[in-house]
Amino acid sequence: MASRIRVFLAELKRRKVYHVAVAYLVVGWGVGQGAEFLFGDVLQLQPVVWQMVLGLVILGFPIALVLAWAYELKPEEKLERSSDNEPEAGSSEHQSKNSIIVLPFDNLSPDPADVYFSAGLTEEVTATLSEFRSLRVISRSSAVAYKEAFKDVGTIARDLNVQYLLEGSVRKAGDDLRITVQLIDARTDEHIWSEKYDGKLEDVFGMQEQVSRSIVDSLKIRLSPREERALSSWPISDPQAYDTYLLAMHESRKMTEEGLSRAVGLIEEALHRVGENARLSAILAICKFHAYDWGISHTEETLGEVEEWAAKALELDPELGLAHYAKAVAHYKRGDLEGFVQAAKRSVVLEPNSDASALLGFVLSEIGKTDEALEYAEAAVESDPLSFFAFWGVGALEIFLGRPEDALRRIDGAMGGFATAGPFGLWWEAQALGYAGEEIRAKVAYQRVVEMGAGFLSDLSDLFVKALSEDTQGVREVLNRDGVQETARTDEYFPMYIANAMARIGEIEEALEWLRMAVSRGFTNHGFLSKHNRFLEPLRSHPTFRDLMDTAREKQTAFVS
Repeated sequence: MASRIRVFLAELKRRKVYHVAVAYLVVGWGVGQGAEFLFGDVLQLQPVVWQMVLGLVILGFPIALVLAWAYELKPEEKLERSSDNEPEAGSSEHQSKNSIIVLPFDNLSPDPADVYFSAGLTEEVTATLSEFRSLRVISRSSAVAYKEAFKDVGTIARDLNVQYLLEGSVRKAGDDLRITVQLIDARTDEHIWSEKYDGKLEDVFGMQEQVSRSIVDSLKIRLSPREERALSSWPISDPQAYDTYLLAMHESRKMTEEGLSRAVGLIEEALHRVGENARLSAILAICKFHAYDWGISHTEETLGEVEEWAAKALELDPELGLAHYAKAVAHYKRGDLEGFVQAAKRSVVLEPNSDASALLGFVLSEIGKTDEALEYAEAAVESDPLSFFAFWGVGALEIFLGRPEDALRRIDGAMGGFATAGPFGLWWEAQALGYAGEEIRAKVAYQRVVEMGAGFLSDLSDLFVKALSEDTQGVREVLNRDGVQETARTDEYFPMYIANAMARIGEIEEALEWLRMAVSRGFTNHGFLSKHNRFLEPLRSHPTFRDLMDTAREKQTAFVS
């Protein structure tokens, strides 16, 4: 009972009922004083008239409190308003001013395999420009999507609401390097400047700096001391190690077990060449996190390595945004959501990153902080409008708000859909379909994840294939596979998925136990669990479920407040 009272009082505070009460009393006192003066002293009317006014003021007090509670502007309403992709009237000019997209540089090298180098240079220039607070920069994945779609300059400008476009080419032949770039006013198709930079591979850092400075000068951007340092400093000073790093990033984006494995090996090779390095350490931590998160290497040893390399990166450079992001994901996988939120927010401040913003949005929605979740999710979409991860953050928020159909619409909003994001993307597409009640399509998507052989994620997908087929024996067989239950118990939200599957086949008690584990590890989105998760419907009349919802509500309220 005491806990429910605390929850109720916290909810009053969250909905700003206290503020409304104080404001009403102040205004009511003023109205009463005005009525007494006007009807009594000025108009010489009977005291009963202003007394009636005061009576109405008093009568309206509880009504005002009820309305404050009931008609609080819901996060759902905010999301609905913001879901329109069209910019608000009068905002277009503001948003497009000093905004730029860096299209992937063409690879003109004799070896087509050198595409990793041109792609890497594109991303590095994009990352450098993203450091400038007065410049809105569209992230890499959206730029790649538009490049591959062969959109014209005007279409890109309109679709993404950007003012400038940078395009170019890279030619790498042995140690010789040529970078050609041109800056275009995308609204008018006017070429502002173009330049050709020739040098050796060892000159690559200076050439990148020249490109970025030319943009800064053309757009008349005033740099802060920190931005100036970011422009002129290079986190990997050895050209050969830098080349290896670019190849590693290229491999990691394939989002496959083979690609991640090669990426880890290449980063380790670069570290061996240069010794200790903050950026390489952070990237290695993040690659190992993906291997852990996607079920490729979901072991305690891998998670320990994520923590180790994140700590090393922070030790070497406490101001490196990627290092804080690596620390954040380690907290996340340990179930320390508060630690995650703190580190991820620091990462976004130091080095704006759509992946970090999207994951922040997801975790904040997971713990019920829907308003703040929406801010970060939309920031991710704004900087990377066609990114899987950006749309994943918003899509997950839609699911948690009980709108899986809108989540699917968000998925389709990313060019190529989630299917381009590998097994993790297909998993989330299947989840959205399942919550929307489209079980046949969900089974197809889950089966594709199974066929990809994505470790633990494939096991979970197989679990849902069996559950949606009402194959109780098959569900048991999946749960009894080596390491499945042990792995699930170490995760922060996978227990809820197993609870969903068990509830789907009518195993109520086991479903409740897995749900208890999910709540204890931090999945506390009370609204989703109690109302919107259709798989949990068979549990809702059970007393244990109601107790679990009380616990989830209390934990969520503690996070929110």
